[in-house]
Amino acid sequence: MGDHASCAITIGGHLPLANLDELCQHIEDYNLCDDWGGEAIDPAAFAKSVPLEMYVEEINGGAVSDLESFCLSHKLHFRRISGGCQGAFCPEIVVSYGTGVEYAFDADDDGKIVLSAETILKAVSLSDLQHRTLFATRPIPPLIIDADPLERAANGEFGFVL
Repeated sequence: MGDHASCAITIGGHLPLANLDELCQHIEDYNLCDDWGGEAIDPAAFAKSVPLEMYVEEINGGAVSDLESFCLSHKLHFRRISGGCQGAFCPEIVVSYGTGVEYAFDADDDGKIVLSAETILKAVSLSDLQHRTLFATRPIPPLIIDADPLERAANGEFGFVL
């Protein structure tokens, strides 16, 4: 049995309707909830035009790797904040802003960024350090489940009707 920690993940961006079942399967696989110790995620929550926020109290490695890979491959935005496990791994914040690339930052037990001495010494200015901190805390956009493009066009969403 591995080392466990808490994890909170927020997901946003545009996801094609055809990939919704796969997203739901990842959420179910990790037993993600709508709050700490809350209820299982209801797919109806996806229609609220807000970022999807999910939580799990004890997960191996403090990460939801398959869900993050799904987000990266579908160019979704996400922020994961994970607790640490003494002697195994430190708390961290991992973000991606729809580019398919993720960035990891050290964190404290409260989920706030911690800049190491090495990071501080490599910085060219205070502005550079501020940029790093702001980058990790940028807002995640709402999760929008996109219908099929032909269906959207038929509904006049592109300015014309089929």
